[in-house]
Amino acid sequence: MGRYCNGNFVWRIPSFSDVHEQMRHSHSFVLYSSGFYTSPFGYKLCLRCNVTIDKGEEYLGLFIHIMRGENDDVLKWPLQARIDEFFSSSITA
Repeated sequence: MGRYCNGNFVWRIPSFSDVHEQMRHSHSFVLYSSGFYTSPFGYKLCLRCNVTIDKGEEYLGLFIHIMRGENDDVLKWPLQARIDEFFSSSITA
């Protein structure tokens, strides 16, 4: 994966079922993507994924983190952007 996503970042998680089991049994287990920039002179972000179980219900959380980046001094703050998340499974029947 390159350093710049130009508006689209695909995070592939190999063996997600194994990672999911780790998250279910250890609530402190959190998975982070590599850091990426929204554009060559953009914001630096990463994704975080974790599982929360509350009253028997399981929730998969995907969070976007703003990271300290090389361009912070020239960027407009706070970050104002539309961010869409899309989940897809590669499991076939």
